[in-house]
Amino acid sequence: MRKTASFLALGMLCSGACHAQQNDTRGFALLYGVGPTTIEDEDGPGDVFDGSDTGWSLEVEYRFSVYFGLGLNRTSFGEDTDFFNGTDTTIEVEGTGYFLRGYLPVSDRVTLSLRFGETAYDADVDPGFGTFLFDNAIDYGIAGDFNFNESLALRLEHRILDGERQEEGSITTIGVRWQF
Repeated sequence: MRKTASFLALGMLCSGACHAQQNDTRGFALLYGVGPTTIEDEDGPGDVFDGSDTGWSLEVEYRFSVYFGLGLNRTSFGEDTDFFNGTDTTIEVEGTGYFLRGYLPVSDRVTLSLRFGETAYDADVDPGFGTFLFDNAIDYGIAGDFNFNESLALRLEHRILDGERQEEGSITTIGVRWQF
């Protein structure tokens, strides 16, 4: 999956010669999105946590060219619940990360983008008898923006956080981007 995302990102970022003409979009942007989340964690054969909830994402990004931006994000996956290891279990996950985003302007109103970064997250497991986990995950995703004007856009984005152990989370958000 990581190889596929890497090739897609490389292809999109190298296709600058065939893009739509856009206004200068450099500068800072704030983004807020909300949507469904999933968390999967596999402790062993037959012990799989698969919960879902509603989460949110808040981002600050600096777009230093038409094609690239750097950003910081804070993401909450909500309180995902599932029957796990013989009991009802809730896992609450929040994370803070950084990312590089590559943009492909399709038209004056539509822009596609790919992101790749890393998110440090903490997970509170209940009942976990005080179980509190902290780890890092590769954070990648794809998004589409519909630009209302030079400052305001509607964004639909799907992100995957792929943990170092056998955990994975995803969030699909619809949100607003304000460029200033």
